[in-house]
Amino acid sequence: MKKLTIALSILTLSFAAYAGPTNAAPTILTNTNIQNAISGILMGVKDAGGEVFNASKDVIAGGIDLVKTQAPELITEFLKWKFTEAMIWFIFSLTLLTAGIIAAVKFFTYYNKHSREYGSKGYILGGVLFGILPAIAGLIMSVCNIFPVIQIWIAPKIYLLEYVMARIHN
Repeated sequence: MKKLTIALSILTLSFAAYAGPTNAAPTILTNTNIQNAISGILMGVKDAGGEVFNASKDVIAGGIDLVKTQAPELITEFLKWKFTEAMIWFIFSLTLLTAGIIAAVKFFTYYNKHSREYGSKGYILGGVLFGILPAIAGLIMSVCNIFPVIQIWIAPKIYLLEYVMARIHN
């Protein structure tokens, strides 16, 4: 309390010096004057806090109104984005599957024609590496990426719920 009294007396003297000379008698610091000064400061803080609260409440209400008006469009755009993303991966997986099948057919056709001339070492390995493995990867990717496409197309609300729940649990 003694430090507060010293601080307030310094403030009072500095304000008195700033205000310039007056004809009034100098104010003597007493407990009543200090209590009145602290009370005035706290009332100012209370009033400013109320103004900040009201301004915050108005900003939050405006934000909620903005979210309410933009939510349907935002959800529609989100579903379009996820549908497009899943379709791109599905098309890529079908391309990989098709390229793998074509490569496997070409390798094994070429192997059947020239197996007596060159032997079977390189053609079977090439057919497996460049044909069968990409075809299997494309098949797995297409199966994994067709489900989000179907779910967004048939039941978009369930997709949104599952997406939000997956994000919450992660």
